[in-house]
Amino acid sequence: MTKKILLTRSQDDNERMVAVLQTLGAEGISWPTFSYEATAIPETDRNLLEHIDSYDWLIFTSAHAVHYFLKHFDALYVTRTQLQKIPVACVGDQTAAVANENGLAVSLVPPTFDVKHLANVPEFSGTHALRILIPQARDANHEALDLLALRHHIDSLVVYEKQIVKHTTEEKDNLQKQMLDWIVFFSPSAIRFFMEDLTEECAKNILQRTPLAVIGPTTATYLTQHGLSAQVVANRASAEALFRALL
Repeated sequence: MTKKILLTRSQDDNERMVAVLQTLGAEGISWPTFSYEATAIPETDRNLLEHIDSYDWLIFTSAHAVHYFLKHFDALYVTRTQLQKIPVACVGDQTAAVANENGLAVSLVPPTFDVKHLANVPEFSGTHALRILIPQARDANHEALDLLALRHHIDSLVVYEKQIVKHTTEEKDNLQKQMLDWIVFFSPSAIRFFMEDLTEECAKNILQRTPLAVIGPTTATYLTQHGLSAQVVANRASAEALFRALL
C-alpha cells in the first residue's frame, strides 16, 4: 500500500519533496504552514554588508538564509568577489549545496543538523576571537549565536521571515479525515504555525494519532515541550535520506 506523508514546509519546498517521494513510491501531501518573504534591512544594519570583508566567517543555517542574504548583497554590490574570499560554514547538506552553487567558499558542514554543534567544532572552539556574520530568519534559533558569542564577535542579520499560511475550513476538515502514515516537520516554526492555523487542540488530535518525523534535535525538543514526541529524528538535513528511513 502506498504510504501517505504530510509535508509541512512552504508550498515550493513541499512540491519539490512531493516529487522526491513519488520517485520513492510514496504519496506526498502538501500542507504549507508558512511562506517566505525578504525583510527590509534597516539602515543601521546596512553597514554589516558594506563592511563584509571585515568578517572571518559567514555562517548559514538554512538554504533560504543563503538565498535571501545574496538577494540583499547583490542589491548593494556589482559582483560577489568580496564574498568569495570569506570562509563559509553551513548547517545541513542542502544549505551547503545552495551556497556552493552560488560560488561561496563552503569550508565547513557540521556532521549533525544541530546549530549548537557549531560552537564546539575546532574552527570555532579555539581561543582566538573571530568576527562572524550570521544571516538568518527573524524567528531563528539563537542558541548557536549565544554560544559562539562567548568566544567570538557575532553579528546577526535578519534577511527573511516566515508568514503563516491560513487554510480554509474545508481544507482543515479534509485534513482531519486523512489517514496519514507520517507527518514530517523540518523546523519548530512549522509546528508552531501548524498548531496556530488548526488551533492547538485540533492539531494535537491529528499529531497524537499520526507518527511524526522531524529533522534536528531542536525540532524534536519543540514537540516534546508541547507534550508530543517524534518517532524518527534525523540528524542530517537530507529530505531524501529521511524519507527512505520512513519507507
